[in-house]
Amino acid sequence: MMNLDRVSVNRINHSLSKVLETFRPEDKPPLREWAKKYRQMSRSVSATGGKWDESHAPWAIPIMEAFADDNVHVISAMMPAQMGKSEILLNIIGWTIDINPCGILLVQPTDEDVKSFSKLRVAPLIADNKRLRAKVRESKSRDSGNTVKVKQFPGGFLRMASALSYTNIRSTPCGVVLVDELSGCKDTVEGKLQTLIERRTDTYPNAKIFYDATPTIKGACKIESEFLKGTQGHWRHRCKDCGAFVEALFTRERLRYNMRTQRSHGKEQYEISDVVFVCPECGCASTEQEVKSAEQWYLFENTDAYKSGRVSFCVSGLYNRSRTWESIIVEFQESKENAGDLMAFKNTVLGELWEARSGDVSEEKLLERREDYGLTPDGNPADMPNGVLALTCGVDVQGDRLELEVLGHGWDGETWGVLYRVIQHPPETDAAWNALDDILEREFFRQDGRSLRITRTCVDTGYKAKTIVYRRCWERRAKRVIAIKGVSSEGARYVPTPEKVTKQAVKDEKGLFVVRLFPIGVDEGKHNIFTDLDIGIQGRHFCHFPENPEAGYDGRYFHGLVSEDFLPVKTSSGIKYKWMIRNGHERNEPLDCRNYALVACRIENPDWQSREREIRSSRPGQTHPKKKTELTRREQGLNRYEQNAQSSEEMLERAYDFAGKEW
Repeated sequence: MMNLDRVSVNRINHSLSKVLETFRPEDKPPLREWAKKYRQMSRSVSATGGKWDESHAPWAIPIMEAFADDNVHVISAMMPAQMGKSEILLNIIGWTIDINPCGILLVQPTDEDVKSFSKLRVAPLIADNKRLRAKVRESKSRDSGNTVKVKQFPGGFLRMASALSYTNIRSTPCGVVLVDELSGCKDTVEGKLQTLIERRTDTYPNAKIFYDATPTIKGACKIESEFLKGTQGHWRHRCKDCGAFVEALFTRERLRYNMRTQRSHGKEQYEISDVVFVCPECGCASTEQEVKSAEQWYLFENTDAYKSGRVSFCVSGLYNRSRTWESIIVEFQESKENAGDLMAFKNTVLGELWEARSGDVSEEKLLERREDYGLTPDGNPADMPNGVLALTCGVDVQGDRLELEVLGHGWDGETWGVLYRVIQHPPETDAAWNALDDILEREFFRQDGRSLRITRTCVDTGYKAKTIVYRRCWERRAKRVIAIKGVSSEGARYVPTPEKVTKQAVKDEKGLFVVRLFPIGVDEGKHNIFTDLDIGIQGRHFCHFPENPEAGYDGRYFHGLVSEDFLPVKTSSGIKYKWMIRNGHERNEPLDCRNYALVACRIENPDWQSREREIRSSRPGQTHPKKKTELTRREQGLNRYEQNAQSSEEMLERAYDFAGKEW
């Protein structure tokens, strides 16, 4: 028997370990385990850095487990921004490169998105993981196989392409396709993007397709259509009292809180307290901490979709571990003034689809909502209640008439319909505009006997004879009448910035004059109107209507007020949503007039505190604002400018006449 010392034994063990190492099975953990064991979070995109911690995004666990399920072919995730969609993508990319190499196609909405994601997310993923660094070579030369859009590794590649570059998508068959922000990707000239994507995986029996996006408009959202095709899993928590799994949604019935508001430098500040979630099953109240620490999982509404290999998931923004409910409520209060901001809030913060209008907004319900504004001290019907602090007017010009609405405004966007009129005279006649002058100069009485005049009037210039409308607006500029033009293009601002307001030099038979033209984003205004009409509790942004028949708010008015729907329209660049006349409705003038009256208030931008103080300090019978007897200095300057322009034009015409005669 050999006597071996310790040194010799160690040498033998070292040699044997190298031999035995070759027989050890390769470490091939599933996606979830790989992320926990090997994924390193870069400090450039994570506040803490370090290893991947799935407890920060527990809703990502079932999604990653579905990716490892051989029965699943298509996975869809619809969730708010900043809730881990990109991290799931990066985990899939890292695991595929390291454990299951094959061709990967990553699709982003635009080429700029591709470059940004490659440099800011994919590059740190590889640089911070030694297993990936060993397989993806550094981009030190042109033939390294590592560029901004292509990363090569043993057994496969990662190709990043824009949805706009359909040729790159079409020419890249692969086993894994990842589409980031599907709702922001446009369809290709060859058809629907999802169809083209799924064709790329036909030659791979175990191919995986992953779609993710924040939701957009209901009915036109790509991620919504994929979600409905799948198992429709909703992330829920177990109620501490009844044990039911319920979904935390941002609704008046489920999320309750106390709020105090105060004004600072003309802006409202919100103090939120006592926020609780009310269980829809048993009515018990749970705090934010109790909801977020409760047992949570997905409940699926369409389990049959699993048989066809499609699973889908959605998560409410109230489960976001990086946002407090107080901060979400404050953002809601700040965004609810504007339909565009509210839509962005619902999509990106709550993860909910935006509905342009509610089925509850019907002419029948609005007719039933009319109310009595009461009597003035002298016993006459009041034109408006005491909450009205300012009046504006919106005028729609038609070929044979003018239609207008006088709208009252108060605190917090609350509005009162005051008067709706149809002036049955063509706009070419003096009679039409004289009738309008009677309304602009009229005193409207509150219930306390104090009277108000119209402070701002917006007149639409979409009528074919624009010059006539321009002239009539210019003649009434001292009455604060302005010319507007409706703009329905995507992204048009409801209230134009000063640089967007143009000065139109117009010449008619009376001479040359200059009128200011305000472009108005009417689509956003319509969103605002239907959002406000849907509010059923009197107060902030509630719409009041008078029952006094002389005010003009009859069935015809409400039929026109709800005359449009936000509907999908097929265009050359894909499906787009536009405001369209509903079936059974012919006229939309009441909707347009209210839109113009609302934007008139936004342009005027009253100081509500000052107006309320001024009105309260006045005597009943005193009118606000006081009737103007002379033009302001600014209006006098504008007159001089226009007179000089007119004189210059006349001198130029005389010069041309003289030159012609002499020649």
